[in-house]
Amino acid sequence: MAHKAFGRRDNPNRRIAVQPQAPCPPEDALPVRTVSIERVPESEAPDVDEELRAWKIERSRTRPFQVAWGPLSLMASLCFGIASFVLPDSLNDNFGTLLDVLSALAFFAWLAKFLRQRKTVS
Repeated sequence: MAHKAFGRRDNPNRRIAVQPQAPCPPEDALPVRTVSIERVPESEAPDVDEELRAWKIERSRTRPFQVAWGPLSLMASLCFGIASFVLPDSLNDNFGTLLDVLSALAFFAWLAKFLRQRKTVS
């Protein structure tokens, strides 16, 4: 088994020490554990109408997925603003005003949401 060192010069005279392994104990000497398993009696299958009713109740309690409009509008305003600086002049002449307007609208949407949340917390 050749050992190659990484990042330094390898010593060809180096020997790797091998630890002697103890013999494995015989299987007869190992303790045997027995575990009793009791079967649970099978109950009747629940009624389909009952399951459907429970599912509808659980679903009505949970809120549906809501989009996080605050962070989304902040990122949109930043991305539109950066795009107006990054685009080449040939494209920026055509789309510069549009990107600035979109950036401002997204920023004002974020600001309104931020102020509304801050007002309800206080």
